[in-house]
Amino acid sequence: MRVEWDDFVAGVYDAALDSALWPSLLDAAVTRFGGAQAIVYTPDVAPNAGGFMFSHDIAPEWIAAYEQHYRPLDVWMNGYHERFEGRSGAFTGDGLVAREELVRTEFYNDFVRPQGLDHLCTSVIYRAPNAGSTVSMAMFRGPAAGAFEEEARLFYERLAPHLQRALLISSRLGTPDRERRIDAAMLDVSPVAIFLVDGAGRVARMTAAAEELVTAGTLLRLRANRLQTVDGSAALADAIREVAAEKRRGRFSRVLAVGGADPARRVHLLVATAGMHLRGHAFVAVGPLGTADSAGLGARLLSAYRLTPAEIRLCELLAGGRAMNEAADLLAIKRSTAVTQLASIFRKTDCRRQSDLVRLLSDIAATGRIPHPWDDGRSGGS
Repeated sequence: MRVEWDDFVAGVYDAALDSALWPSLLDAAVTRFGGAQAIVYTPDVAPNAGGFMFSHDIAPEWIAAYEQHYRPLDVWMNGYHERFEGRSGAFTGDGLVAREELVRTEFYNDFVRPQGLDHLCTSVIYRAPNAGSTVSMAMFRGPAAGAFEEEARLFYERLAPHLQRALLISSRLGTPDRERRIDAAMLDVSPVAIFLVDGAGRVARMTAAAEELVTAGTLLRLRANRLQTVDGSAALADAIREVAAEKRRGRFSRVLAVGGADPARRVHLLVATAGMHLRGHAFVAVGPLGTADSAGLGARLLSAYRLTPAEIRLCELLAGGRAMNEAADLLAIKRSTAVTQLASIFRKTDCRRQSDLVRLLSDIAATGRIPHPWDDGRSGGS
């Protein structure tokens, strides 16, 4: 069974709202990448202290042994803290601790090796940015299978922000009820604006940061309790309707860039399905778009997709959140010319919609990497 990117990330959001789904998601990961076991857990916080642990094909006695003795001896996680403290991303075991050091440890000889394991690939994030405990989603292989390929590490690296968003949504909004505002005590030290909306865009709940955002009215507003962008664009309503549809045929999420003329004020809106227990609903999470490295982005687009200079200039404007009409005006070209260029860009990048292209461009600008073929994030599959 091949794990498709959209299906897997949708599974992350579902599992964050229904913990019973974690084992099947982990099963899909090890099947896709030839692993033997997998786990998602809080390495620094035991379940009895408020953390969590869900696993695939790990015997209960080994989980108990980890909790009772081996958690503080986990040299892979200790290596992460020593080398990459505070950095979210994906790592292989060899990148966390040298092989010759690993095989001399009690953790390896008395815990890892007796389970027939040898290699690790893990994504590490924080449950709340810059605060809270770390969360790790890891898979393991035996010695005969060899180390994990770079493809697996990149898959987990691209997964990390989705895992973070899903856990933030889960911890901030919890089980839905009739209240529109969650208690401020449930918010952590890094507030994020998140809305829970139905398919018509009606707000069911929102965080304090989200309420502040709509009160300011500079980017988003409420009209008859429906979430809208201040420019009245239909893009947000269309994205919510598609993502929240119970019989959804499109993608599990959409990414929109909204804001005024000042690029520094532009933001990303992530519209993501709310999961199996909140059918007909979607989460709208607001985050900064960030400043794209225009020169680096253009070079990567030229190298990877052979875009023309004119197509690259259009991409740079779209990545900065400009609308097509606005981009055409800034480039001093007709809108029909811009549309023709966009169609050419779609063919070369294998995108089918402008929102897919913006997501691809944002990913490239943020990570500096061109997505691999297995990542369907730049195609608009149905």
